[in-house]
Amino acid sequence: MRFEMAQVFKSPAFFVLILLGLFNTTVALFVSGDLYGTPPLPLTFAVIDVITGGFSLIPIIIAVYYAGELVWRDREKRMHEIIDASALPNWAYLVPKVAAVAAVLFSTLGLAMLAGIAVQLIRGQTDLALGAYIGWFLVPLGISMLLLAILAVFVQALVPNKYIGWGVMVVYLVATITLANIGFEHPLYTYNSTGNVRLSDMNGDRLGGALAWWLRLYWGAIALILATLAHLLWRRGTQVSLRARLARVPRRLIGVPGAVIGASALTAAASGAFIFYNTNILNDYRTQQDREKQLADFERKYLRYERLKQPSTTDIALKVALFPHDKRAEAQGRYRLVNDTGAPLKELHLRLFDPNTEWRALSVPGARLTRDDKDHRYRIYRFDRPLAPGAVLPVAFATRRWQRGFRAQGDDTAVVDNGSFVNGFNIMPVVGMNRDGLLRERVARRRQGLPAELRPAKLEDLSATARNYIANASWVRSDITVTTDADQTPIAPGRRVADSVSNGRRTARFVATAPILAFFSIQSARYAERSADLGGGVRGTVYFDAKHPYNVDRMLKAMKASLDYYRANFGPYQFDYARIIEFPGYQSFAQAFAGTIPYSERIGFIADARDPNDIDYPTYITAHELGHQYWAHQLISSDMQGGTMLVESMAQYSTLMVMKKLYGEDKIRRFLKYELDSYLRSRGSEAVEELPLERVENQGYIHYRKGAVVLYLLQDRLGEARVNQMLAALLDRYRFKGAPYARSIDLVEGFERLARDDRERQLVSDLLERITLYDFKAVAAKARRLPDGRYETLLTVATGKFYADGAGKETKAAFDDQADVGLFAARPGDGAFSAKDVLGFGRRPLRQGEQQLRLITARKPAFVGVDPYNKFIDRNPDDNVIAVQ
Repeated sequence: MRFEMAQVFKSPAFFVLILLGLFNTTVALFVSGDLYGTPPLPLTFAVIDVITGGFSLIPIIIAVYYAGELVWRDREKRMHEIIDASALPNWAYLVPKVAAVAAVLFSTLGLAMLAGIAVQLIRGQTDLALGAYIGWFLVPLGISMLLLAILAVFVQALVPNKYIGWGVMVVYLVATITLANIGFEHPLYTYNSTGNVRLSDMNGDRLGGALAWWLRLYWGAIALILATLAHLLWRRGTQVSLRARLARVPRRLIGVPGAVIGASALTAAASGAFIFYNTNILNDYRTQQDREKQLADFERKYLRYERLKQPSTTDIALKVALFPHDKRAEAQGRYRLVNDTGAPLKELHLRLFDPNTEWRALSVPGARLTRDDKDHRYRIYRFDRPLAPGAVLPVAFATRRWQRGFRAQGDDTAVVDNGSFVNGFNIMPVVGMNRDGLLRERVARRRQGLPAELRPAKLEDLSATARNYIANASWVRSDITVTTDADQTPIAPGRRVADSVSNGRRTARFVATAPILAFFSIQSARYAERSADLGGGVRGTVYFDAKHPYNVDRMLKAMKASLDYYRANFGPYQFDYARIIEFPGYQSFAQAFAGTIPYSERIGFIADARDPNDIDYPTYITAHELGHQYWAHQLISSDMQGGTMLVESMAQYSTLMVMKKLYGEDKIRRFLKYELDSYLRSRGSEAVEELPLERVENQGYIHYRKGAVVLYLLQDRLGEARVNQMLAALLDRYRFKGAPYARSIDLVEGFERLARDDRERQLVSDLLERITLYDFKAVAAKARRLPDGRYETLLTVATGKFYADGAGKETKAAFDDQADVGLFAARPGDGAFSAKDVLGFGRRPLRQGEQQLRLITARKPAFVGVDPYNKFIDRNPDDNVIAVQ
């Protein structure tokens, strides 16, 4: 084996491949996971994810290429007849070659691990968690490398030359990618598949781990069959015909080879049957095509009920029992429904949104079940007598969510051993029909014969104001009791009014002290806690994994700064608590529920925010989610065009105001530039049509990215205090109000009322009602010293404005407005840039085309720019600032 390995290690191609893999991996380790340009801490679980992906292709190339080289080397050098004439058995030739390829592949894993450790040490991470490297990386991937080596050598043992062998392996690799597209998605079809193991510092490798180890046993048994067949079919001397070698197999099976193949086949059959039992019998297995057909069928059957009037939920009483080790959640609840539609109702529609949840009981007094669609979990009840306007209807239900065994298409992420995150919609019925969970991807919709787009109601459709942006989530009073394991902390929205431990179970009760949307989460994990007084009788708490304390204090400070600004400018905060709750990084987001903010371990908790010159995105995200306590959890928009402007764009505006307060206006450029660049990049990938902000259709690049820049500019021009007074009045008008819900046009009209002249009215219209792009450019700048010691800078600027349609076609428009002009000692946006570098700054009237500005400063500027802080939607923001000659 040593000789075979030496042949590989001495090969120049091997070192080229290794260097390429190390380069890709090292670069990925330094840039992967960056958010707002700020890197994550190099924790081992995240590093393993990166090196697993960064080094994935190189071992495959090595195995394919060098299996052919080693198997065919003796024949190419015409030494095979001498070597094959020895008395050595076939396995003596086979095993060293498999072992050599596998050992070389193992060495690539070791190098990848060393690269990961090196980057961790360079970046100051000394807790290396070597056990995780072994258990989550070296051992599982080492087994995969061995199985790959066996397959590569087996193929070369069968084919007439190495080139055909390489071709067969390429076909195999392509097939592993394309089989899923034709319905062969099950991991039992794909050699060496281990399913989808997802790592988490909080929850380890438990998600997908059981399936992965059973698949390793299954494919390991098959690989042993392949290795035995390679032994039986090994070509010796002049025996090159596959047919001749196959003819000798039956008698060679007698003895150990036959026993090995028999035992391996039994192992593969038994493990494969067990996998199938778990994935297809205990759990519902559907291919992607099956899921598409199911969703299309659901839409055809039930979308017509979308506008059917239904009663509103006013009260929710819920008891949830979590069994984290069993991946099980059981819920019992009661709704108080009120017919507030003004007309009698004949039917009640109830739906379980989540396919992983099952009905256990459902009681609707005075009604009979007329449809029970088990495939879509949709039930229709017809009242014995129509439900009169104002009538109250109690509905009782029981549901269960339980992953039995393991799944082929990913384990349940809602209920896990440590870090359960259960959305209310995961366990509670939804009243009425909504569009949640429908097929959205355009190609898939066409494939199923559906209209290409599923678009929201038009801004002018006043009937859509009867439903809010969260669809069927009305304002409710809630009383939620959560039971979990004794060593875990249960969390739900509301004030904690009871908390006890008994019989190995911990039970906590939460009662809302203000109306909340019927849209909330329940969480449970082994948490550490840290709290702070946020003022005004509000207690802020961060629930976090004890291994992730890095940014907890930063989050608490952000909570305090955010609530200070929001209470002073928008109005009262509705709760006496504010909670941030960490959950495993199976998704990378934070989400605002009533007073509670689930926050992924992969974003704020492990952000490397030590460099003061980096964007402080844990504070940014925390401020955004607390902004939603006003923009979503006090005012909720209609389910129509522009709905996300009132929710997401306003949360973005609120965030920028907090960041400006914390860091100063001169630092805010970095946030605006990031949002602007994201918006400009995303415009080209729009699949339907770009829309003005007031008509945004849940398009993230518009309501998040563009919305942040546009609203910041409007407060800059119209006045922060005046804008906030208008926003506070809007909140007062719609706070906890039911239908008709707010529309984006309410906000647009508020800005229009603040406009003091035609220029400001045009600006409001351009930013909110049209797709408007600007083009500011600093063309040239030259400074000279004046006799009085001051400096005169002559700045030539070019200005343009364009209107765009939904397809991106631009039309020139006249620009006659004002924009900031600044002179600086350092370039704006650089990490160390601060207020002391601002030598002169002010708003100047500008017109279309080129013009020259005369600017006077006490000191000679190094840089000068037009719209230097990127407040406008500029087509090319990188040419706004220029060095002064």
